[in-house]
Amino acid sequence: PQERGVGLVFQNYALFASMTVRQNILCGLRAHAPRPAWKSETERLIGAFGLTGLEERLPAQLSGGQQQRVALARCLASRPKILLLDEPFAALDEHLRFQMEQELATVIGNFTGTVLYVTHRREEVRRLCSRMCVLDGGASQETQTVKQWLTAPATRAAALLGGFENVAEAHPEGTRLCAPAWGASWPLQASAGAVCFCARDARLLRAAQTDALRCRVLRVPDGEAVCELESGALLRVQTQEAWETGECAWVCIPTQAVRPLKK
Repeated sequence: PQERGVGLVFQNYALFASMTVRQNILCGLRAHAPRPAWKSETERLIGAFGLTGLEERLPAQLSGGQQQRVALARCLASRPKILLLDEPFAALDEHLRFQMEQELATVIGNFTGTVLYVTHRREEVRRLCSRMCVLDGGASQETQTVKQWLTAPATRAAALLGGFENVAEAHPEGTRLCAPAWGASWPLQASAGAVCFCARDARLLRAAQTDALRCRVLRVPDGEAVCELESGALLRVQTQEAWETGECAWVCIPTQAVRPLKK
């Protein structure tokens, strides 16, 4: 495995507990750099990752952010062709997570190989990645640019991870695409197995309108109404108006807001 040219940074960083910062970084160098370069390269990495003054500390004496810097330095010391980061911010609090994200963005920008970044957080993907691939049920799905994923996801799993709050099964009927669970259809010709739309792209109305769906407002937390359709299905719709629990309303889902999804 050590000859594959893949550098790994795990959630818990996997530092050697009995080794100092310097020794941990040196471990990454030994098999990939000539012995005369070990000292100078170790010092370079210590300086580059802001670890000066911490060289002789053990991992237990470091903060979470400092441990992450050591893990990254050790990983890059091995001169990998591929860098695999497995939820590197999972062990950090929100403030430190943001700070380390800025530092990691610089590392990724300077890295000349391929970076595989594993995360469940949509915002991290948006800020750090150029392309993405959803893993669902142990299988990798279609690769998309991050912009494509956030505006036109390819699959149901991609839509849910991308922030499309409303997803339902669908099928084509003639020239229309139907979502039976919602009792809705749109003039879309697509071989889709599901449809989705964002809460911000629908409208909640007080009066009936053509193709609008009758519903009952269940609650309105933070400007987003949770509505129950006559079919019993739930939808989330952003609204700036004041709504009372139990109030009757109509949901309008414009055709341009609907995204067909692959089966």
